[in-house]
Amino acid sequence: MTRNLKYLCKLLLHPLYFFGGIMPRKKYKWLFATHNATFSDNSKYLFLKVLEEYPEIEAIWIANSKDEFHNVRSKGFRCYMWYSILGLYHSFTAGVYLTTNSVTEINRYASEGAFWVYLGHGIGLKKTKWLRPESYYLALTGYTYMELTTKFRAKIECYLLLHRVPDLCLTTSFDQAQKFYMPMFRIPMEKCILTDYPRNEILLCPEEKRTRFIEQYEPKETLRFIEQIRRFKKVYIYMPTWRNNGSDFFKQSGINFKRLEEALQTTHSCFILKLHPFTQMDLSIVKDYPHIIPFEKQCDINTILPYTNCLITDYSSVYSDYVLLNKEIILFPFDLEYSYNRKDYDRNNLEKKRWYGNSPTVDLDDYNKYYLGVRVQTFEELIALIINRVDCHLTEEDHSFLMKAFWDSYDNGPDLVTEIIDRSRLGRNA
Repeated sequence: MTRNLKYLCKLLLHPLYFFGGIMPRKKYKWLFATHNATFSDNSKYLFLKVLEEYPEIEAIWIANSKDEFHNVRSKGFRCYMWYSILGLYHSFTAGVYLTTNSVTEINRYASEGAFWVYLGHGIGLKKTKWLRPESYYLALTGYTYMELTTKFRAKIECYLLLHRVPDLCLTTSFDQAQKFYMPMFRIPMEKCILTDYPRNEILLCPEEKRTRFIEQYEPKETLRFIEQIRRFKKVYIYMPTWRNNGSDFFKQSGINFKRLEEALQTTHSCFILKLHPFTQMDLSIVKDYPHIIPFEKQCDINTILPYTNCLITDYSSVYSDYVLLNKEIILFPFDLEYSYNRKDYDRNNLEKKRWYGNSPTVDLDDYNKYYLGVRVQTFEELIALIINRVDCHLTEEDHSFLMKAFWDSYDNGPDLVTEIIDRSRLGRNA
């Protein structure tokens, strides 16, 4: 019943999409949003840059949650809920949409006449969209890829999603554009812009500039958190990626928090526990361990990373950001064999529509090629690195290879805002 109601609503709303295509648009009205309903990521940093340096641009934030709305408004910025009257008005009259996943973050039905800039992050390790259409469309529509090609109702529902490709796609290297973004969206190279991620400027800027930024734009918890971790001789930050099957990966990883606490005490270190925003886990299990510190949710991770010494991760794209910092990295893919090294997909799961949660999303060959450095697969190996104070920096050769693979546009790409202005003037079909 719910599905049929949604189907009917989409049918009734569909004419709005064509209406959006004929509405007069203001080229210098730019709308920003993110896929996770927070003031964060590349959208946030580009939004702030535009406000500071481009007064001719009318920058507006579109919120997808009340918390996000109140947060942005509290900073004195223009912000509207996407479904509000003013939110809808600006959605139909803005010339440029800037989002981290899709136009849905602003308004898919109002998007037809807008120039869409994709500001997502990632390095192509995890396959999505046209790199993995079976799971992507199952998650998006509830239909298998086979059903979408054979069933009339499925085809109509997919069409009503108004799937758009970006008019301009942000990427940081030719390698990433060619291997990932072009096939993911099925776009030509001309629609990719190779330049720096806006969110990474805070990682590499002078300390004085970073502090001013934090004092001006970030919550008070940020400076308090930085002061808390600065008391330690070495700061590890553990950032595992999201497991879309909902598994208890702490148990699977074999991490013993009591032993970890003892090792951290001995080395006068701390261990920041930063989970993916979509991961739901009870962190009260570490409340009795003062050297194991849950990440402060109000903080922006990019303002904290410069104050850490060693990243521990598995498949997360934060790996590539940390390469920019040229600090220590430990890879801890404890479930690599179980979750990501399967040659055959489980066809039964596909037929039962459980494909998205159970099939591998990481290309093992790419993982071995691009995720270099010290790698451990058990907690015993991990804790040995901590106890023995092992230096886990990348070799100079590996670092140079990764900088070219991930960041060959670093510090030499075009200005992103200027490029968007020029491209949007030419129109979507240029």
